Amino acid sequence: MKVATADLFPGLPNQKDIFNSLRTLGLYSNIQSVREQVEFFNDSFIALGAAVQKTVN
Repeated sequence: MKVATADLFPGLPNQKDIFNSLRTLGLYSNIQSVREQVEFFNDSFIALGAAVQKTVN
């Protein structure tokens, strides 16, 4: 299950704003780069997709 980051935060126009907002909120202050944040979200979505698939099956 792939989810576009923008779909999770529809009030923000692009990913840069999303990540800056998250960093401002201190939610991901330990993740330094946008690339690392993208990988973090992607891994989370893959894990979520696997969990949903197990539930469905």
